[in-house]
Amino acid sequence: MGATFVMSYPGADWQVSAGKNARSSAAMGQGNARAALLEWIALADAIHAAGGRILVADPPVPAAAPSVAPPAAQSAVPAEGATIAPARPSGLPYTADWGALIRRGDAPVFLLASGAAPHRASDVEVARALFAGAGVEVQALEGAWGGRGDLVYVGPGRFLYVAGARTDTAAGGRIATQLGATVRWVEAAVRAPFTFGDEVVAMLRNKAQDGVLLVHEPGLAGRAIPELRSTFAPIEVLAVDAEDAAAGACTALCVNGTVILPAGLSTTLRGNLIRRGFQLVELELPELLGRGGGGPHALVNELVGFVIAPGGPEYTLARDRISALAETYPART
Repeated sequence: MGATFVMSYPGADWQVSAGKNARSSAAMGQGNARAALLEWIALADAIHAAGGRILVADPPVPAAAPSVAPPAAQSAVPAEGATIAPARPSGLPYTADWGALIRRGDAPVFLLASGAAPHRASDVEVARALFAGAGVEVQALEGAWGGRGDLVYVGPGRFLYVAGARTDTAAGGRIATQLGATVRWVEAAVRAPFTFGDEVVAMLRNKAQDGVLLVHEPGLAGRAIPELRSTFAPIEVLAVDAEDAAAGACTALCVNGTVILPAGLSTTLRGNLIRRGFQLVELELPELLGRGGGGPHALVNELVGFVIAPGGPEYTLARDRISALAETYPART
């Protein structure tokens, strides 16, 4: 069974409103909502084609914006059988910021990024309601952290935590405590000009389950590639150069051996991935990444161990409705 992700498409009022990284700070107040939605659909299509399942969370509809009525409320369920109610997050589609799903014994727990920036506050409440309604324990951690953008699942019992530039310095210790004493834990931090952990590190696995950890070492403070190779062996650590890192290489998302990448990466990096058994899909993301600052990984939150119930709010059932919205969205720049 393929991976399951929660995604929230850009609303009709989508524009850069927070400027929390180098890309978005240069694009404050800008945004082509129609183009952003089409980019989001292309990403969702690529995830679906690779065998991933997507739980769609509709964004709020601005009062003055034209809209297409959403379908009746439906449900998604985790493997344990709990039911998830539909969600209505903010217009910003970067769901990795919500937090991270972990397992405590046999039970799922969602660690909520409750100390997120003010522009993410509504997403925090949506995530809380989404998982609490499913009967999944929701635990808010004190202090700011970047959810899946900070916490990299390397393999069973192994995590790499890369604190973002706006993450509370004590957040890593709090997360490690929640993961448990048996977890192999490595902590690092982002180094400027990067802002988020998933700008400098990406975990990939091919269909044979061979692991490759992409690392832009100059953007990683406190850890070096030789140490990561020793700690996470036999996973291969592959260095990403400055040009590819700036183009968003570490924002890549891997779905069942397919790596979804921003377009424009080097032939060297693409060749290295192909030789390691990965299929590549390259997407043009001038709005969501170029302006908004978040690539494929930032636009999803993986729900490990979850499945979507028959008739639930799955992307394949919602695609035509979401596609129809594009014609109603403004194309302002």
